[in-house]
Amino acid sequence: DYPGCCDNKKDTEELANKWSAMLRSTGMDATAYVIENDMILFSSQSGKFAREIKEYALSQPECVAVDWNSKRTPGPAETEEWKAKDAVKKKKKEEEKARKEEEKKA
Repeated sequence: DYPGCCDNKKDTEELANKWSAMLRSTGMDATAYVIENDMILFSSQSGKFAREIKEYALSQPECVAVDWNSKRTPGPAETEEWKAKDAVKKKKKEEEKARKEEEKKA
């Protein structure tokens, strides 16, 4: 989580590029892809740096969590304030989805 987080893809792309560059500067073949406004996917051709990439992401103050091998590990930005904002965001998404489904039925 960071100022401007989750509102637009551009800010997340800038963060992904920064993290990728830092990882590559240490010799890791990490590539970052922004898959949602608030989500970055890392890939590595060799796969041998997966643990280091995970540890790097979790050490960054903007990181809310890392999902790896179907296990979620909270990061430093997963605060109570973030959890409250995320709950509101999820509720709005659910309400919007329900509204659209109702419109289809009508």
